[in-house]
Amino acid sequence: MALQALPQIPTGTRGFMHRDGRARKFLDPDELLVRFCEYFDMCERNGKPYTMTGLSLCLGVSPHTLLDYEKLKEFNPVIRWAKSVIIDQVEARILEGLVNPMGLALWLKNYADYKDKSEVQHTGEISLSTRIQEARRRVKGKMEADAQLPAPQNVIEAEVVEDQAYDA
Repeated sequence: MALQALPQIPTGTRGFMHRDGRARKFLDPDELLVRFCEYFDMCERNGKPYTMTGLSLCLGVSPHTLLDYEKLKEFNPVIRWAKSVIIDQVEARILEGLVNPMGLALWLKNYADYKDKSEVQHTGEISLSTRIQEARRRVKGKMEADAQLPAPQNVIEAEVVEDQAYDA
């Protein structure tokens, strides 16, 4: 496999420990880069596709641990380069029609930082003050219409008589 444009690795290492105090499996980005190249060569020899899970299994770490290394300044270029190599192969397989579209969409979202994107275009203006004014006009119009209605014809007039308490 001809790998080109290997990443520049910053000098100096920091963060030798995991958050829980365990020692990190890889202390040197160069060592990780060599292991990545070994994995890609093995895949080429066996005709297997590159995967993040396969890469992490080859390294003896979980995929999440591998992505945690990406957060470390000295490992970031190496991890990003490996992810780019894997994404490149996935994109090539897409163009060849060798992948399931649904599985591909899930993979791209989880590992290649692709996002579902929907765009909503709105024309016109919606203003809260405009909506309040319209509501006031409707209420005022209803009140004016109610005031113009004639009084009902069949109203029964009644007299209110106070209740008287009877002494028994």
